[in-house]
Amino acid sequence: MKKRCLLYSFLILLPLFGLKAGSTGGYAGAFLRMGLGARAMGMGNCGVATTTGAAALYYNPAGIANLKHRNLGLSYYFLSLDRSFHYTGLAVPIRPSAGAAISWIHAGVDDIQGRSSTGQIDDSYSTGESSIMLSFANRFFPKIAIGINLKLLLHSLLEANATGIGFDLGILYQPWQKLRLGIELKDIAAAYNWNTQPIFDEKGTTYTEKFPLQIRAGAAFSPVAFVTIASDITYSDTENLRFHIGGEYVYQDLIAVRAGWDHNQPAFGFGFMHKLFHKISATVDYSAVFGIAGEGCTHVFSWDFAF
Repeated sequence: MKKRCLLYSFLILLPLFGLKAGSTGGYAGAFLRMGLGARAMGMGNCGVATTTGAAALYYNPAGIANLKHRNLGLSYYFLSLDRSFHYTGLAVPIRPSAGAAISWIHAGVDDIQGRSSTGQIDDSYSTGESSIMLSFANRFFPKIAIGINLKLLLHSLLEANATGIGFDLGILYQPWQKLRLGIELKDIAAAYNWNTQPIFDEKGTTYTEKFPLQIRAGAAFSPVAFVTIASDITYSDTENLRFHIGGEYVYQDLIAVRAGWDHNQPAFGFGFMHKLFHKISATVDYSAVFGIAGEGCTHVFSWDFAF
């Protein structure tokens, strides 16, 4: 009975991951729809046509075909309500026109109080979701790149565990140097396959929890080399259209200032670029995204190393 009560409590808490994922937050895999990286989040969660480096695989895997150097990306989110979210990714160029990457995204809720039948606190619990992604992209034509993500999906909930696989497909088109257009199909055939017998014994069962399919299209325009204006449109089979718009100004390749609007939430951020060693450059980015009432502000820090 205690395990069942805890399970029901977890199921109530799970939609908290979706506060940043919009109306798809109550569905499986909400942590993969929160947005990734301080640069894109600071620009209103625009990334289909703008994101570079290892984080490109999240918004549009076709972007890693344009890598010029090996890239290590790290992100950490400071979230309310004892939630955690972090990312690690490594992307490498493959000459002459391809790129490959491996990455890990994890989200969880910690310090969930367990109580006895008398209401006394007797333990603490946690739940978590992870995605391990393998990515590949290639420029099949000088102006067109196509990329794909293969995702291994993992979810732990008390003694129950779920696994699954999913795919992302992205296309990036650059008709001329100042304009980039992109589209991504996200979570194709993605689902969790659950077995609840460890909790409910002989009354347990197996079932499949499908992820919403998401389609995201975007454009980025750079009228001059140090200014980027971007917009994305997101559609899902479980929600209406969501709009994202943002911009970035880079001063002398040293400081970047960003601002944007993530559907109904304002966002801003900044970044610092510098060289660590002769062949290693680093970028430190920060963004703040203001959530719905009672959720608080999400602070995102990202570190990007090119070598």
